[in-house]
Amino acid sequence: MLQAPRPENTGRRHEDTVNVFCNKLEVFTHGFAHLHKADLSLNDKLVKIDAQIAQKVNTPDFRAKVKKTKTKLRTKVLYFNLALIFC
Repeated sequence: MLQAPRPENTGRRHEDTVNVFCNKLEVFTHGFAHLHKADLSLNDKLVKIDAQIAQKVNTPDFRAKVKKTKTKLRTKVLYFNLALIFC
């Protein structure tokens, strides 16, 4: 980790290129650290949401609604298929 940014205009081409690379690497490192922290907090939130969804999905009421919706969709699809065949 750099204490201060390296000078990028010393007049020596190769040294300047290395210094630019080191400075950019430092910036990217800080950016990735922030993204990692955000990812960890997001992961914790997603675990909680997954648990809540699992609780809601396992109820018999939800299963009955899903079954009812499936039958509705099946009849609609069959109706449209028959309508396309006879047109």
